[in-house]
Amino acid sequence: MGIEHVLHRLAIRYKSGAGIRAMADDLGVNYQVLVNKLNPNTHTHHVYVEDLDELVTLLDTDDVAKYFAAQRNMVCVKSPGFDDLSDNALLDLFIDLESRKAQWLERMKDALSDGKVTRGELTEIRCDYSEFIAATAEVMARIELYLQASEARAARLPLGGPDRS
Repeated sequence: MGIEHVLHRLAIRYKSGAGIRAMADDLGVNYQVLVNKLNPNTHTHHVYVEDLDELVTLLDTDDVAKYFAAQRNMVCVKSPGFDDLSDNALLDLFIDLESRKAQWLERMKDALSDGKVTRGELTEIRCDYSEFIAATAEVMARIELYLQASEARAARLPLGGPDRS
């Protein structure tokens, strides 16, 4: 599956199924031209780099970055910000991490149950593995931010700790 397939799939789902017509309206471009550019079976119209940038911004999606990362045998990891830097947010990340791990392990169990692995099963295992690795990296990045925030708070405290007077 190429990038044109990813874009086509995302375009069809745009605005809860409003699809390419809504995208064309939002981008201010001709509907039929956009249909042709996003149709993976049309070879007369092409999505250019500028188009791709506009589409990714409009779609507000990470799927394109994940596609390109997968092409390079890499994994995309969302960089966490300081938003929701709390114990509960960290707990949520750990729960998500374990959920991704369980999906990956279940996929492997299913694939190996018949004593052989198909190419399609390997692709699915690799996808679940990538999601698990991304979740692991996000947890680590969040813990590092947590450390930075802790050190910043500690640096602002007076010598000897907080004033308890």
